Amino acid sequence: MSNYYNQKGRAYWVALDESGKVLGGCGIAEYGLTEEHICELQKMYLLKEARGTGVAVESW
Repeated sequence: MSNYYNQKGRAYWVALDESGKVLGGCGIAEYGLTEEHICELQKMYLLKEARGTGVAVESW
């Protein structure tokens, strides 16, 4: 997965809490033609305790 998101037009973010614990992550990549500047949310993982806390919004 790291090779896939380590390319131009793609990204993967990891959300951490204050202590550095991994809460989840999300991956986006280009969708359609590059000139259209459209991306797609491809992956979204969050621990159950992190859901509903806003951490996913803060990751963007």
